[in-house]
Amino acid sequence: AALNLPVTISLGYLEKLTLQVPWKNIYTQSTKASIDGLFLLVVPKTEVEYDAKRDEKEQHEAKMKEVHQIEELRKEQEAQKNAKSSDKNNDTFIERMKLQVIRNLQLSIRNIHVVYEDKSAKPDRPFAFGFTLNYITLHTTTPTWQRTILKEDTSVIHK
Repeated sequence: AALNLPVTISLGYLEKLTLQVPWKNIYTQSTKASIDGLFLLVVPKTEVEYDAKRDEKEQHEAKMKEVHQIEELRKEQEAQKNAKSSDKNNDTFIERMKLQVIRNLQLSIRNIHVVYEDKSAKPDRPFAFGFTLNYITLHTTTPTWQRTILKEDTSVIHK
């Protein structure tokens, strides 16, 4: 929904999801998330049954989420203006750990199969096509695209 694509996922499943969190070495090793077997069936948004109440509710929730995000951003900007450099050290242990996991997250997905089905464009001649990807991976990198493990605070994370 956030990408505003003209398709929606009608069916999807993961065959295997594995998470490896190096709790003892969280600052020196990557957290690894791997998916083996991802199947997606996508259809045009026109084939999705329209529910006016649900659509109105989703639009309202999206607007409220946007308002909350703007408010949070405004509060953060005010806090940053009023904060001193020593406040940076007041981050909680959990916040630092979450940030470290996100910084060094390594995601790999194997055996991806996406099928597109369209029954509405020509109802008398529905069609489908699909594609497969053997492997895709995301790693934390340096600005020159060399794999790395980030240990220090940085405003930009390259993946």
